[in-house]
Amino acid sequence: MLRRPLHTAAAKRLPPSALKATVAALAWLAWPVHAQEAAPAPASPAAAEAEAPQQLDQVVVRSRNRIEKLQDVPLSVSVVSGNELERLLATDVSAITKRAANVNWNPGNPRQFSLSIRGIGKQAQTDAQDPSVGIIIDGVNLAYNPLASSVDFADIDAVEVTRGPQGTLLGKNTSLGVINITTRKPSFEPGGSFLLSYGQRHTLYSTATYGGTVIDDLLAWRGTISAVKGRGDVVNRYNDDLTYANRDRLSGRLKLLFTPTADFNALLSFDAQPKAGEASNGRTYNTPTPTTYANGATNTLGTDASTRLNRRWFLDQSSYRYATDYLSTNSINADNYNAIVTGTDGASAELNWKLADHTLTSISAFRDYYFDARNDEGTPFDISKNGGGLVNYQQASQELRLTSKTGGFVDYQTGLFYMKTRTDHSTRTGWGSDAGAWFASNSQYSTLDATPVGRTLLGDSLNRLYKRVDNKYNNQSAAWYGQANWHLSEPLTVTTGLRITRENRKTESTSYLADTGAGTLLSGTDDAAIAARYPGATAAQIAAARALRSAQVGKLWGTVQAESFQKTQPAFVLSPTYKFNDDWTGYVSWQYGQKAGISQVVNGNSFLTKAEKTNSYEIGFKSLLLNKTLVLNTNLFLTKIRDYQQAVYGDDPYTTAANLAAGITPAQAYVSYTGNVPKVQARGLEFDGAYGGIRNVTLRFSGAFNDAVYKEFTRNAQPAENGNLSPAYRDVTGQQLPGASRFTFNVGADYRVPVLSDKLFHASFNTAYNSKYNSDNALSSYGWVPASSQTDLAIGLGRADAKLDVSLVVKNAFNDKTPTARTWNSYNPAVPRWFGITVSGKI
Repeated sequence: MLRRPLHTAAAKRLPPSALKATVAALAWLAWPVHAQEAAPAPASPAAAEAEAPQQLDQVVVRSRNRIEKLQDVPLSVSVVSGNELERLLATDVSAITKRAANVNWNPGNPRQFSLSIRGIGKQAQTDAQDPSVGIIIDGVNLAYNPLASSVDFADIDAVEVTRGPQGTLLGKNTSLGVINITTRKPSFEPGGSFLLSYGQRHTLYSTATYGGTVIDDLLAWRGTISAVKGRGDVVNRYNDDLTYANRDRLSGRLKLLFTPTADFNALLSFDAQPKAGEASNGRTYNTPTPTTYANGATNTLGTDASTRLNRRWFLDQSSYRYATDYLSTNSINADNYNAIVTGTDGASAELNWKLADHTLTSISAFRDYYFDARNDEGTPFDISKNGGGLVNYQQASQELRLTSKTGGFVDYQTGLFYMKTRTDHSTRTGWGSDAGAWFASNSQYSTLDATPVGRTLLGDSLNRLYKRVDNKYNNQSAAWYGQANWHLSEPLTVTTGLRITRENRKTESTSYLADTGAGTLLSGTDDAAIAARYPGATAAQIAAARALRSAQVGKLWGTVQAESFQKTQPAFVLSPTYKFNDDWTGYVSWQYGQKAGISQVVNGNSFLTKAEKTNSYEIGFKSLLLNKTLVLNTNLFLTKIRDYQQAVYGDDPYTTAANLAAGITPAQAYVSYTGNVPKVQARGLEFDGAYGGIRNVTLRFSGAFNDAVYKEFTRNAQPAENGNLSPAYRDVTGQQLPGASRFTFNVGADYRVPVLSDKLFHASFNTAYNSKYNSDNALSSYGWVPASSQTDLAIGLGRADAKLDVSLVVKNAFNDKTPTARTWNSYNPAVPRWFGITVSGKI
């Protein structure tokens, strides 16, 4: 694809040195999203120095489904080029979010991680829930966050992070913003690239891309293979081959571009990532549990690991001890933690027809995802077995879009969108031969451990017991949308947009015992059979074993159909833009979006969660300063959400009824589920920029001040330090949202200079900073993570023709050890510094 040169009067008047600096700055702010395979590298060092910037005449984005100049789009957008990501081996979602303003990756396992924008969106809790921050890959909406986890995004063209509701044009799951990832397209020019990196912890990472013509002027292809394998930084002493934060990923993508006529083209894409295992669950270091609650009351530690591990049952088994092993901060010792197995496959077809003054686009896509986790309580004893989640997910989508040409009084887009998803999710809980001694209360343990037959009851009560909760989520979404840019005068454009979506979401759930285990008789009423099986057991011992078993089994239920969520939901945008001159553009926007409600079963009862409604207001300025060497975009924002979806505490009919039957006072009980927070608000300042006024240096930076708080929330869970209080919830109105830093900032720089006649020396770095935040969803006073920053850097030497380059890459260069999460008796350690040697080039 040919790139158009700048033809503005300002560009013609610009001195060559200033023009070069501006282009370099813009290149760092965004690589051209529509770029094809790069032209052959220049032969001279001087040309090599300018090679990357000269591939870009103006910053362009796809934030509104068409190629537009970033400075003309009335949105808060951060853009990072694929070239920059590749230089620093920043290939996953976590690394991408460290290069954009006011967007955060909230760690968890591949199924439980979440994305937040402007401090909102951290608490994703159920597979029935849409994410608030959408992810789009090559025009395809992902309706399920895990589809972007455990994935290395190779051969990226550009990544755009757009803040605020984007559902008018960009499909589902964008009520807070969207991360739009575009990979490179096939070209009729043959060529490719390769990258091979080897570093600490035996980590090998490689990518290879090649493509070109299959049939001249008719069919082109591009193929990419990516593989990474390496050990994690934390070793499981129970099995030294199992490490945490290990990498084991293999993926491939094939793209075919079909161009039979000048008015029609088709882009077909196929990708696969076979199932493989990476260990993330259980990457936790334990700390001593406080002996007092927040109000000064004594914490008896009745169910704490310090009490349980000091029971005779465990002391007699091995030399494993609470103080020296359970509280270790250099390794983990767990018998039933396994790597989490994930895999995904996908296919899409994008067809484009030029019809007079319009383009008709059809995007058809399918994707699946597999997840299997095996968890453990964190000790080498036979307590938890076969526990964890199992997910099989599928989504199919179809979009038809009609786009008018630009240049008249009005240009517009309109279209239809349909998506269907199915999620089969099972929560599995299994118990081993030591589970009874672990989960028994102090009184139950004392009663059962007193005699040999009591100890048999203690072991059998839970041994081999296996419980499953199977959920099926079936969701359908159909929408019509339209958006228009009204060019009322040369400087004034008003954007209006509307989307109407019909949501239909259904859920069914079943809870059952897949294996009743060794203590099957304890669930029945045949006292004679129990006495025969456990001769000499006292009535108190049998009662204790029954109560222990019943408490762990909890409620079982047959197939329950949850109340469905069916609603027609609007989204709209109103945004005037005024171009003061060639260097200054201002805009105001009002965006409104809704996220679908949730149909779900909690403890055998239907709990319907209302739709989440977001109003977002922005006033922003986009500017070129300092003789056009500085690009600076800023905005003030206010985001207001009603019925924000997150964990809340509600009445639990099942436990309340059980308490009444048992004469427990007070009988009223509560359960945590994904419900609605009445009001949430975020407000602040964001900025993005790039500077190219220093010879041989390009600089990119972005940051934000963000005040994200609960405006009204009276039923948040009590934190652990209030665990002795009743009720089990509290009012946190006015408090900062979990995971929300008030200040975030990132800066990246690239230095490139010709040396040794035909070589190019280069050095790059990226630093991401965030102020303190509370990592605990219950806002525990122990959950605060202090301010921190992490720096990645690379330094290398390559040929001027870019056919070979050797670099040293260092991640977390200053070995920042700030935990990623903390509670009152544990924390998740940071991933330590890593370095490796990277060899890359063009073919």
